[in-house]
Amino acid sequence: MRLLPIQILVVLLFSSALHTGLYAQEKQLVKLLNKALKEEVKMQKKNPDNYCGELFEVIAPYSIKGTKLSVTIKKQLPEEDATITETHEVVLDSIVHIVKDINILFETWPAAVTITRHTVYKNAPAVTGVFKSDLFFLQLCHEKNNETFADELVKAFKKDGYTIKKRHWYD
Repeated sequence: MRLLPIQILVVLLFSSALHTGLYAQEKQLVKLLNKALKEEVKMQKKNPDNYCGELFEVIAPYSIKGTKLSVTIKKQLPEEDATITETHEVVLDSIVHIVKDINILFETWPAAVTITRHTVYKNAPAVTGVFKSDLFFLQLCHEKNNETFADELVKAFKKDGYTIKKRHWYD
């Protein structure tokens, strides 16, 4: 069967529009997460002594490759004289809830989150480990009274074809 040029054009336009629509939603999800992450880092730097969580720096901001959400951060561990670099990854359709109990996190199916941790010690060999979890910490804890952020994320997931639910939200 031979396709006519107009049929080929229609197929190309349709597949391009579909790809652009999915990419735009993923971009919205990443945009929301990275905006909040940027504010979190800004607050850490502004007032590190009163920051509620562990101080960190962003090595690679939130991104989506295929259906996998990831972020890479670096933390200092002065008590161990070490630096930890962690990459957190989760497949989007394994996320079931967004919750806040001081920290904002995604609850997932069992062992759906992969954390690759590389620890560099000052006076010992470096160690790399891979861990599984059912919690994907968003590295967000500073902002209070921000339940609307959860609502925005739920909407962004829904527009991209994923269903997650907001559960408890405690500052």
